[in-house]
Formats: sequence, C-alpha cells, structure tokens
Amino acid sequence: MAGDVLRVTEYLGHIREAIRRIKRYTAGVPWDDIYFMRNRLAHGYATVDLDVVWKVVERDVPELDAQVERLLVPAQRDKTG
Repeated sequence: MAGDVLRVTEYLGHIREAIRRIKRYTAGVPWDDIYFMRNRLAHGYATVDLDVVWKVVERDVPELDAQVERLLVPAQRDKTG
C-alpha cells in the first residue's frame, strides 16, 4: 500500500502544469499542500515517515476525493449535454 501512495505522488509531479492551470478555478483544493507532499515524498524518500503518510491518506484523501468528484460532475455534465 505504501508503494501505491508513493506512485500516486510521482503522478502528481507529472501533472504539475495542469495543476497550475486549474488552481484558480478550484478554490478549496489544497494543491500547494499536495504538491509539497509530493516533493517531500519524491525527493526525501529516505527520511519519509510512512506512518505520517498513512495518517494523511486516511485523514485527507477522502475529502480530496470528494472535492475532485464535485469538480468532475459539472465537467461530465457538460460533455453529455
């Protein structure tokens, strides 16, 4: 499971430019915190406390998922007409 979390952070690094573009339209989503954590995990992996990472996953990811879901619903509605 920890490996999966670390892989997700790698993907966040690849979508950095997209995050920059949508940040102004997605108030409330803590993009800066997400990207900071991504950098910490990607570049400080030798000193990462996986217990802390897991607590963040359990505490923050469900709310982030809900925020992203709320963003996607209008976009999906626009595609279907």
